[in-house]
Amino acid sequence: MIARILNGKEVASHILSRVKKEAEGSSLELAVVNVGTHPASVAYIERKKEIALSLGVSFKVYEFGEDIAQQELESEVEKIGKNSATTGMIVQLPLPSAFNTEAVLNKIPEEKDVDVLSKTAFDKFEKGELSILPPTVSAIAEMLLHYEIPVQGTTVVIVGRGRLVGLPARIYFESAGAKVIVAHSQTEDLAKTIQQGDIVVSGVGKAGLITGEMIKEGAVVIDAGTSVEGGVTTGDIDTESVSEKASYISPVPGGVGPVTVACLFSNLLLLSEEH
Repeated sequence: MIARILNGKEVASHILSRVKKEAEGSSLELAVVNVGTHPASVAYIERKKEIALSLGVSFKVYEFGEDIAQQELESEVEKIGKNSATTGMIVQLPLPSAFNTEAVLNKIPEEKDVDVLSKTAFDKFEKGELSILPPTVSAIAEMLLHYEIPVQGTTVVIVGRGRLVGLPARIYFESAGAKVIVAHSQTEDLAKTIQQGDIVVSGVGKAGLITGEMIKEGAVVIDAGTSVEGGVTTGDIDTESVSEKASYISPVPGGVGPVTVACLFSNLLLLSEEH
């Protein structure tokens, strides 16, 4: 069996054309708070800017030096959030290590939190009271939907329990009627655990973590992990060996990543319609 590719660029393009159509005539503005000059952050912001322009969305970047004090950064985020022209906002991660990231994210007003990273928004998502999903989880859901892969009644193994992928993915799949197993660094037999998954989602950021012999025949494997080695971006999955056993596989790059960015703009539209 050679796995079919879950083509993220194709799925993202569908979402973005839907957003463009629905956003026509509305005045959407995405504000991005960036601290320092992290090269990956600069590249991500540039990509978001290109998409915003193609959708007719106003895009504002608020740049701060790494020497800004924690309190000052928090009050700046609060101020941007109160600006009535801003319909959605994100804080570009990672913040430099000196900052308390959570405290900064908690200053984003829930009704403008397109990333669902403030405590208020995330708690609502966890209780099933939020109209949007965190972008990475939304991306995974959109990819499965696009390729007509059912979730209800399946066993989903999630590798990693981080705030960006693992934790929200668990919440989403449980609410979608799947049996969820979470594997992490303390899991005794990782291969045996992963082999139970009809759907495997990995978001660790460790190259080559999951190989073909670790998955069951015909599994759907979604790679939401990224790491950069020698200037090359790779995922958690050893694509060559996994492709021989999986029914579907999402590549890195070109899989979950582009869809996540598209879902960010979809969230921007949904929140603006709601508030």
